Amino acid sequence: MQRQILLLDTDLEICNSIQGAMRSDQTKIISTMSEMNAINILTQNDCHMVIMGLLPSADETLKIVHHIRGITTAPILMLEENIKNSDKIRLFQEGVTAYLEKPFDIEVCVAQANSLIQLYTEARAENREDKPLAFGRELMINPIYRQVMVDGEILDLTRTEFDLFFCMAQHPGQVWSRKQLYNYVWDDTLGLEGEHTVRTHIGNLRKKLADAGKDYVQTAWGIGYKFVPPSSA
Repeated sequence: MQRQILLLDTDLEICNSIQGAMRSDQTKIISTMSEMNAINILTQNDCHMVIMGLLPSADETLKIVHHIRGITTAPILMLEENIKNSDKIRLFQEGVTAYLEKPFDIEVCVAQANSLIQLYTEARAENREDKPLAFGRELMINPIYRQVMVDGEILDLTRTEFDLFFCMAQHPGQVWSRKQLYNYVWDDTLGLEGEHTVRTHIGNLRKKLADAGKDYVQTAWGIGYKFVPPSSA
């Protein structure tokens, strides 16, 4: 099946670079410089991704992202330059999936786009309806794209770390034993090795959260772990 990507940007050089790098028999690039045309294209085509640049103002960009999200759940890769952190958070909350800062290496752009499309198509094939979790403006967790955003910055988690974090975050305050977490993530019986595995991955997750100045995952002594949301962390 051919993939369709909508490209919305007024920078012709960037548009030509992306089209040249990504267009193939398996990938069709539909390019436009008009927000209105972009909306029309999305309503008439089953696009697997939207790659777009920032509009003249953050409010204008928020408006078009809102319209896009009303039409499709496909990933939105935002090409940005000198955007304020507060605006980045607002755009994430409105539905932007990932950012790529200009100037960027075209190979990095292609790799990120391909990764997001793969996650999107897998979620559609599995008919998954996992919805993002938002805890104010501080913490957002997107299960489809396996992203955790803390204060507007993407946290670099492994697949296992994400699964453990998302499992606990769906039930704030609930205490999870190592056995429960192991069964959820690995779908297997917990042995001594499994308990060590959970402890190791939780330790790595907590270190990354601590590096971001957060303490969302806390120990319930003698039992296991729990997720404490930002308002009470």
